[in-house]
Amino acid sequence: MGQSLSWSPDSRILAFVTSGPFGVADSTFGELLLLRIGASVPERPIRRNHVSFADDNDGRPPLWLPTGEGLLVTGADTLWQVTLRTGTMHLVASLPHTAILGVLTAARGRRLLTSPARRSVYVRIRNRRSQRAATYEIGLDTGRKVHVSTDDVYYGSQIQLSTDASADGSVIAYTTQSASRSEDIWVSRIGHESARRLTTVNPVLNRYQFSRSRLVSWLSADGERVHGALLLPAEYRRGERYPLVVRVYGGLRYSDLLNRFSVAGDGVDNAHLFTTRGYAVLLPDAPYRNGSTLMRDLAASIIPGVTRVIEMGVADPTRIGVIGHSFGGYTTLALLVQSRIFRAAVASATTGNLVATFGALDPSTSSWVEEGQLGMNGTPWSARERYIENSPVFYLDRVEAPLLLVSGSLDGLPPHLAEEVYVGLKRLGKPVAYAKYVGEEHYQGEWSFVNKIDYVHRLLGWFDAHLQSPGTNH
Repeated sequence: MGQSLSWSPDSRILAFVTSGPFGVADSTFGELLLLRIGASVPERPIRRNHVSFADDNDGRPPLWLPTGEGLLVTGADTLWQVTLRTGTMHLVASLPHTAILGVLTAARGRRLLTSPARRSVYVRIRNRRSQRAATYEIGLDTGRKVHVSTDDVYYGSQIQLSTDASADGSVIAYTTQSASRSEDIWVSRIGHESARRLTTVNPVLNRYQFSRSRLVSWLSADGERVHGALLLPAEYRRGERYPLVVRVYGGLRYSDLLNRFSVAGDGVDNAHLFTTRGYAVLLPDAPYRNGSTLMRDLAASIIPGVTRVIEMGVADPTRIGVIGHSFGGYTTLALLVQSRIFRAAVASATTGNLVATFGALDPSTSSWVEEGQLGMNGTPWSARERYIENSPVFYLDRVEAPLLLVSGSLDGLPPHLAEEVYVGLKRLGKPVAYAKYVGEEHYQGEWSFVNKIDYVHRLLGWFDAHLQSPGTNH
């Protein structure tokens, strides 16, 4: 079932694009379906469809044309018009090397914003190479693209484009942010490049200096081009080396979030918690192939990125830390058992043993291992070696970096999986600490305020203790 629905102008038909469980592939993703009021089964409005409408903004609804005779649907970098009467579709425009963020609408997504001629729409995109956002006016009949604006911003809140317009459609209001500026509401006249900031939601942030983000790239150990987002210390001085914290999450394209405030996210994930304290922060893309080479692939993608930031003269090679949560926690452990480049690490809500994780009582956890992000593509009985070779717990003797493990006692990913890592490292005489927060669940951002604050102070203290003391500052 699609995550977002859109009503036809006469409120008789619902349109949606199919999606599915996070991290699980499916050949039916991206299919446009219609559900008529009174019907129990959705119908396919397109007679022949070999195009997937799945994209980077899973959950964005199709948009109805004002007359209701058809819809606009976006793919990853394409805009399509579907005509219901004929059951056909045609390509309106192709925008290579971009991700379409959305077609601008009014009335909370119920009405397309069109030019005075009413045969063109306004589309916002993100260039995948530069990560800059741009707005184009695109003719529905001609496909003609007219550039309106370009900026180093991130439109919307998290992954949802948030926009609305005045009654006559001449002025749009939208949320936007950048790596150094938190999210606020801006307004501009439709089709014009000038914009005006309307709100300052958090004026306290004006007291601080925040760094801009940089897009960096490197070759993986397999010779593939990989990108990442780099945030410099707020008071960066060229020629000086700084401690570096690497935030990791297997499979995530952090570079797509280059212009989001702090890149990593809000609250406990805010990378500026480190940049305002003298750290540089690297958020690398971490592509991998599910299955037998999972752990190796993560190191092959990420470690050369760390080396690249050292070669740039930014990072002090003696003061490199790594942090990850959930699958990012697993990614952290996978790196620690394959590289000695790190001097400190934090892994939260994590596992190091895929056999034990498969055996959790919650069936969604075993599915996560077998078919989801961890992608073992089999059971421990059919793929024993694959499970063992991709379980960091069997390689804990290789860990050199002091490790802080964090769990919530009510986490659906059972805390005993992190405790197994703790016990193993203690038995091996490795520097390790463990903090379990009673009554808390999987994600620190949803914990009680007191425990959120304690967690942030704990992780900052951990990195300060191991990375902030002057090392060999080349």
